[in-house]
Amino acid sequence: MTNWVDDVVYLVAEVGWLYLRVIPALSSRRVVGDALGRRMCTQLALAALKAAIKCRTLPFNLLHYMDQGSPCVQRQDHVALETCAIVCCTR
Repeated sequence: MTNWVDDVVYLVAEVGWLYLRVIPALSSRRVVGDALGRRMCTQLALAALKAAIKCRTLPFNLLHYMDQGSPCVQRQDHVALETCAIVCCTR
């Protein structure tokens, strides 16, 4: 089984806060998807997920861990994962 995790990094810039959504693969420790935005929202999470799916061939039995404390974890995230046959697990 392949495991991806989902994390947000908060960055301070001249324009204010920036949010970097990163999806690394646990097995290789490589970033498979990322997205940068001025707001932490569902679109940022979905952009990172789409980047990961676009650049990688989805492995069989992919488990994606998402941070339940994040405001981005909403029903849209789970629907997007399910349509790609990705199992979602929130911690």
